[in-house]
Amino acid sequence: MKSNLCDYPAFLEAIQNNELVYLFGAGISSALTDNRSCSWWKWIHNGTYHMKDSTVAANLRKSMDDDSSTDNLIKIVGEVLKTTKSEDSYLKWMKESFESARVTNKALADTLKKLLITQDVLATTNYDLLLEQATGLNTISYEEPDLAFAMIDKRKSDSVLHLHGVFDSVHGIDNIVADQTLYDTVLKDKGAQFIQNILGTRTLIFVGCGQTTEDGNMSQFIQFARQYLRMDIPYYFLYKRDSIPVDMPDNIMLIPY
Repeated sequence: MKSNLCDYPAFLEAIQNNELVYLFGAGISSALTDNRSCSWWKWIHNGTYHMKDSTVAANLRKSMDDDSSTDNLIKIVGEVLKTTKSEDSYLKWMKESFESARVTNKALADTLKKLLITQDVLATTNYDLLLEQATGLNTISYEEPDLAFAMIDKRKSDSVLHLHGVFDSVHGIDNIVADQTLYDTVLKDKGAQFIQNILGTRTLIFVGCGQTTEDGNMSQFIQFARQYLRMDIPYYFLYKRDSIPVDMPDNIMLIPY
């Protein structure tokens, strides 16, 4: 059953009149590639198979099955990152995870291109470049606050803004934010926080975020929005009717489809 946009007058008015930021989660990667295994949980799970000690890896997978909370996943991914880097299997895992997939959902890609007509900002917590593949846009990460501010200030949406970093082996870029140490670093990074605060003054529309528990990056951003942005501006969260998000801040309005 389709939702009637007219049933959500505040959302409709925001789309028509406000400066928007579309914030995409892991679900957009799944949708663009028709691959349901693009979740943050699945990425970590796959990483354990790149560890040499099969017993330790199996224990980590069991821990994920027993406790899929964001806090536990962040703890586990820290161990997987540390181990795969020390064992030189990190690059193989990352390339398989973020550079092997290709955009196959042409209808969705065409829809995303139409969002550029209004020059609203496309941001993501994903590490892959699938949005760039779909739209033809460039890439900006949290490490480039000057470029991000120029794009936002001039209302010229020419790049996808990666709030938690990007993996791009072709250009030698790897500044992903995944474990607790890295999240803490971003919270202390004035440039990264400047970008997130600027975005917080605009109308955020969350897309492809599932129940957020499947996407630790998105959970971390929503926690940031709750604790630090404290804006009166309402944000909007698009979700499938069969997966209602939980523990949302009061200013995030849920829009089912």
